[in-house]
Parts: sequence; structure tokens; C-alpha cells
Amino acid sequence: MGVRNKVLILPASVCASDTTRIISQQVVGSVTFNNQLGCSQVAPDQQFTMDVMAGYAANPNVYGTVVVSLGCENCQMDLVVKAIQERTNKPLKQVIIQEAGGTLKAIDMAVRYAKEMVEEASLLQKEEFPMSELIIGTECGGSDPTSGLAANPLIGQLSDLIVKEGGTSILSETTEFIGAEHLLARRAINKEVHDRIFEIVHRYEDSLRLVGEEVREGNPSPGNKAGGLTCLEEKSLGCIHKGGHSPVMAVYDYAKQVEAKQGLVIMDTPGNDPSSVAAMVAGGAQIVVFSTGRGTPFSAPAPTLKISTNTPLAQKKSGWIDFNTGVIADGEKTIDEAAKEIALDLIRDQFPDVEWPPHSYFKLWQNGTLARLRPNYDESNPAAGDLFEVNLLTGTVLYVGPDFSKMTSAAINNPTSYTVEQRGETAVFTIWRGNEAAVMRFEAETHTGSIAFRPIKEDEQGRFVKLGSKRIYQAEDAAHE
Repeated sequence: MGVRNKVLILPASVCASDTTRIISQQVVGSVTFNNQLGCSQVAPDQQFTMDVMAGYAANPNVYGTVVVSLGCENCQMDLVVKAIQERTNKPLKQVIIQEAGGTLKAIDMAVRYAKEMVEEASLLQKEEFPMSELIIGTECGGSDPTSGLAANPLIGQLSDLIVKEGGTSILSETTEFIGAEHLLARRAINKEVHDRIFEIVHRYEDSLRLVGEEVREGNPSPGNKAGGLTCLEEKSLGCIHKGGHSPVMAVYDYAKQVEAKQGLVIMDTPGNDPSSVAAMVAGGAQIVVFSTGRGTPFSAPAPTLKISTNTPLAQKKSGWIDFNTGVIADGEKTIDEAAKEIALDLIRDQFPDVEWPPHSYFKLWQNGTLARLRPNYDESNPAAGDLFEVNLLTGTVLYVGPDFSKMTSAAINNPTSYTVEQRGETAVFTIWRGNEAAVMRFEAETHTGSIAFRPIKEDEQGRFVKLGSKRIYQAEDAAHE
């Protein structure tokens, strides 16, 4: 069940985004967004784009979709249509600019399709539906200390109310669980969910450390600090309040379809507001509840209830704010009273329809696939042994020593997976592209502070034949690679 009934003009790539903007401007009742991706992406990254596009088309607030592509992008029309049809059977039309005869002809064709869908959608009547059908996404942006004291606890109370009625609430922003992940894990419904919470948090931290970066160097942001937040852990403690007190029932990957009537769930997203909200809407959220302490004009590609954490912000930027939780901090209302008031607003649809341009921002998460392995890893001595990282986004194999020094060891073109086989002191890597034959094989001999690589191939008897000479990399040479 949706709370809107829009026709989506879906750009399959950045090359179609301006065209879809022109189309949507000519069709009242249609919506679109600026897709910056859809081409020149490796497989794991492109999958994020496909999931979000398919999820937007399947969102309950969308009646039907007109997909517009240039024609030569990675996200080919047949792939996009297939991904959408795997999620929904809603009305679907397609326009390929190159095949239509150019931009103007493509616009004319798509406008006709969209107007037909809008007319069909207008024949549908509003119906009541139980709150158990509702999926809300929760987000906070431009946070300050009052976010964790008033606004986010209020959202948590609202989340608990929806869960109590059988609905679903999505808690996102994995980077802002850091330092508080153990508190969320305690609420996991089972060990699998418990372990997944730790996995998504630690994977994010580790992936940055492997390339010499630290998440705390960019989070909290300068605006968070100016508002009074002192550290990431403090910000995280405020963030997780949006999940209320309900048990965590599941952890979803980025932009994957969320089941209705599931209770409180987590979606693995970055802390960046547009990237995080895009995933929740693609996952099926009909409404987004968004808190801000510093103020932001951001609105999601879904009806968005904007909540101010403090009264001065609500007074200064009233055009951005639907509800002021400064009344809680000021003692005028309790969190329970305010949550029930907002719940009634949701039921009555008493908030502005500002979810699409010019108010809506859109951004996709770009996340390389990091695969780490330690062939001679010793569980009794975690600091010992040599660590490898295969980055499937950049197509490089990195050697990371016990002290997390890093060097580029080999370049690979568009790999999608790898296998490793330990043969004595030598690790044999096989790099695969999809289910096709291996695109590269090499052996690696690890020594303290260095690694030696040699390309190899497998002969008819299954033996590895060495090709060329070894390339030896020292840890101190890392900066030059």
C-alpha cells in the first residue's frame, strides 16, 4: 500500500538524467531524480545502482514507471527491466534515446507514456489500510546534542508505536552505530542478527583502515562539532535512539527489499543522508521520518516528516520543519505525547508533499567489494601472519602486513571474485570474472615485510606453470606503488 500514487520517470544512467528531468517537467503527477551512475561501473558497484532503480520502481508510492536509457550504458534496458519485473508487476514502459531517434523524439514518446499512466493512476481511489502495512525509514542529519536528547528518542517512540501495530521501522546509518553497536546487538532477536550487526560495523571500519584511513577523521562533521557533538561515539548513542526499544528482527543489505510486518530492522547504509535514504526508499519505505539539529532542506524521494531537535531551529527555518521537539526539551510535552501526535499526523497525512525536486536529493552509495584473507593466519596469535586484501572495485590486490602497512601488488581488470589455495609457503590466487574462466592466476610467497608475486597458469595435468619472473615488494615501497 502506498501513501502517494506517482508515475516514475526512471533514468537508467547519468546520460539519461537530463532527458528524464525534461520529461517529468511536462507531466503533472510524475517524478524523477538525477542518477549520477548507471555506466562505467564494475559489477559489485553496479549492483547497488540496479537495486536502487528496481526498488524505486517497486516502491508502493509509485503507480508505474517509464524507464529512459541512452542505449549504450552498462545498465542496459533489458537488465533494468528484468530487475524491476523481479520486484513488481506494475505498469512499465521503456524508451531508448538512441533508438528513438534522438532526445526530442525520446521526450515526446516518454511524455505520452507518462501522461497515459498518470490518467490511469488518477482513477484509483484512496483507501484506508492498517498500520501493519507501513514501512518507515528513519534518518538524522545535521545532528547536534539535542538530536540524541529529544528528536531521536521521539522517533524511537514513534518506531515502537508502529512496531506495536505490526508495522516495520528501518534503522540505518551503519557508520553511526560505531561505538554503540554492542547496545544494538543486545537487542538482536537471535545470534545471526547479533553477529550481523557487529559484522556490518566492523567491516566498514576495517575497510577504511586497510587503506590507511580512519572514519573518525570525517565523522562527526564540522557542523556536528560546531553544534556541540564531541565524538563519533556520542553521535552514535544519539543515532540509535531512532530504533526505540524494540528487538532487532533482521539486518538488510543496502537497498534490498524489506519485508512488511517485520518490526524493527536495520539496513546497512552509510551515514550520508541522500545515500542512506535512497536505500530505504528502494527497500520499500513509504514514509521517511528525518530529524535535524543544525538544519537541512533535505527531503527524501518519499513523503518526509522533518523534525527539529530544538526550538531556535524551528523558529529560524520554519519552512524546513514539520514538527518541533524543542517542546520536549522545554518541558511542554512528554516524548510519549509528542510521538502520539506525530503518529496521528502520519495517519491523517498531515505533512507537506515536498518529497521530490526541488527539495529532494538523490545519491547512491559506491562501495567497493573488499575481500580479505590471511593464508597463514594463526588464531592464537592474531598479530602474526600476512594479510591480503582484494579490492574488486579498483581491481587491485593489496598486501597488508601485520602492522597494516599497504602496497599495491597486482592489477586486475574488472574482477568479481577470487579463490585462494595454500600450497606450503605459497598462496595461489585465482581471479574470476563472473562464472567465466579465470582471468588471472598468480602465486604469492609472503615474507616478513615483503611479498613476491609471479603470474602462473594451469597446464593440462592441473599443474601450475610459472610465467615470467617474480616481482618483490617491500613494505617501505608502498608509497611509491
